[in-house]
Amino acid sequence: METLFNPLLEDLGKFKDSEIEAKVLELGKKYTIASRTGMNGIMNQILVVLEAYQIEMSRRSQKALSETSVKLNGDLDGLINVD
Repeated sequence: METLFNPLLEDLGKFKDSEIEAKVLELGKKYTIASRTGMNGIMNQILVVLEAYQIEMSRRSQKALSETSVKLNGDLDGLINVD
């Protein structure tokens, strides 16, 4: 799926994780309302913004996982002696 860009969307990097999660929930509710009322144009716009927030959440999760992996592997480097 191709990621669309919204020029009016703020830099998501400046928001806290909790703010991103709250916005995803809010957008999900708005998407549901738009789909129930048949507002297809609005649904598409919400979906673009929602996808941007979800990508940011995924990016942050990947970064945290990578940092945790580095920490764990760094601690193990001193324990393993390969001669």
